[in-house]
Amino acid sequence: MPPQFRLTLAAVEMSQNSMDPARVVDAFEQSLKLDPNNVAARIQYAEALEKLNRHADAVKQYQRALDLNAKLESENPKRLRPEKAGEIEKQIKP
Repeated sequence: MPPQFRLTLAAVEMSQNSMDPARVVDAFEQSLKLDPNNVAARIQYAEALEKLNRHADAVKQYQRALDLNAKLESENPKRLRPEKAGEIEKQIKP
């Protein structure tokens, strides 16, 4: 199954009233196994983990996203806007 499809499944699962946290986490983890350098997917995963009150895990995903983002060329369209990267950095600062 393509990584983008798994991300879509995770988003759909998050939007359900009877969300299954294990399915959400599994969908994101499977997607990231297939595309581990996907900055946007890591941020979405971190946001999902926050909603599941798994804050320490969310911080790890945010940090990984920032680390991967820093390795991207400045012209790469997958790179975070500097404002977004700054927001995340402020959010995860202890």
